[in-house]
Amino acid sequence: LFHKHIVPYLTPKIIVPALVVGLTYWGTMVTQTIGLQTIEPGRSAFLTAAYCVLTPFATWIISKNRPKAINLVAGVICLIGVGFVSLKPGGSLSLSAGVLFIIGALFTEPMPNASWLAPSVVASVLYLFLGATMSAQIMQNIGLAHVPASQASIIMCTESLFAVTFSALFWGETIMWTSLVGFALIFVAVLMSVI
Repeated sequence: LFHKHIVPYLTPKIIVPALVVGLTYWGTMVTQTIGLQTIEPGRSAFLTAAYCVLTPFATWIISKNRPKAINLVAGVICLIGVGFVSLKPGGSLSLSAGVLFIIGALFTEPMPNASWLAPSVVASVLYLFLGATMSAQIMQNIGLAHVPASQASIIMCTESLFAVTFSALFWGETIMWTSLVGFALIFVAVLMSVI
């Protein structure tokens, strides 16, 4: 849709990092989509928000900039929060391992049939592509160019708060006390890591 603005800038200096970012984004979206088959949307959103805590450690690997002690503390708090979010009713710990089954699914699951052309399915796909993905990414990229990274991270973390709210309102997700404790810990960890 934006090829006239993009094509003139497609040089190897841009293409290689863009491919790395694109493949990483694709991998996270596939993993999150598979995860949504096993946990509620609100829990998924808070687990996804943990990327803000992990970013300093990924930066350390790539750019050799060592994270601060506060980042280590935030990482531990986030890990504890993920544990609380992962607790099932009754207190049992359960993490889904759907990622391990992606390769198996490619060989064992049937290919989609023509039923995906139903108007409701096409409308949903168009909404996901045009509204929830393309428009959201464009607005996010424009916004990120105008605010400091620490503020952007905090703002982007509020996505998980909205996801939990909408999941409870429209999906009927029941939010357990363990999830609330986990949400709070993850949110505190995210704030600690970016402030």
